[in-house]
Amino acid sequence: MNDVIEFVRARLDDEVRIADAAAEAFLHGDRIGIDPYTMHPSVRMHVYSWTPARVLREVESKRNVLALLAPPVDPYELKPPCCEQTLELVVRRMATAWDSHPAYDEAWRP
Repeated sequence: MNDVIEFVRARLDDEVRIADAAAEAFLHGDRIGIDPYTMHPSVRMHVYSWTPARVLREVESKRNVLALLAPPVDPYELKPPCCEQTLELVVRRMATAWDSHPAYDEAWRP
């Protein structure tokens, strides 16, 4: 289980680096070489919906899910086994977003 968690954490770190670089480039006046007026409206909507801020919010929400799998700080705060199994399935499904990545292990596929 730890392998898939580390894999997802690494991919989330990649997304943060990319989003931060895009935000920094935008602040310095760099623009992507795509004319929004020549894009199909659905493509334009997709491009504009994946802003660095939105990507960072999504990464944070996924990290919150991963945090649920961390060992409890309080020894009396035990999680029922069914919760851990459910979270493992959630993380495995999350990992499939990067199934074309060379480090993805097909054994993680739910």
